[in-house]
Amino acid sequence: MEHRRPMARGPYVGNTGRKPAGVGHPSDALAANLRAYRLLRHLTQDGMAALMAQLGHGWGRSTVSAVEGKSRNVTVDELFGLALCLGVPIGQLLDPAGPDRSRRMSLDVGLRDPDTGRPEPVDPALARQWASSEAVIRLGDDGALEADFPAGVQVDAIR
Repeated sequence: MEHRRPMARGPYVGNTGRKPAGVGHPSDALAANLRAYRLLRHLTQDGMAALMAQLGHGWGRSTVSAVEGKSRNVTVDELFGLALCLGVPIGQLLDPAGPDRSRRMSLDVGLRDPDTGRPEPVDPALARQWASSEAVIRLGDDGALEADFPAGVQVDAIR
């Protein structure tokens, strides 16, 4: 006899809380990049925590683990400390493409389609340029995304 799961019902059935593949928040990019740069520098979580503690942040191994595991956000002061400890510009810690530029992550920064209410993440190429200060994006008066690129910067994509 075949066993079937009961049909799911209720107001939350359509919203699992999961993001589509390839979409993440800036904090997801930071978590992945912290781990990647830490490993590239041959630092253990304890070693990373010790460097942060030297800067007065009072981090332990569990703090590094929590940030890399996306269960703890960092303050702006800690973000600067992480960049200093890892020897990278702040933008590289926020770059959704990652250290080797292989990750294609669109950034969900809260933009929503006005008709459906669905997330409208920033395109991976534009998100990378934005994180590295090669582009400025903002909401226009009509709520649409606008992007500015300094002279001489190659435009990869706009949504």
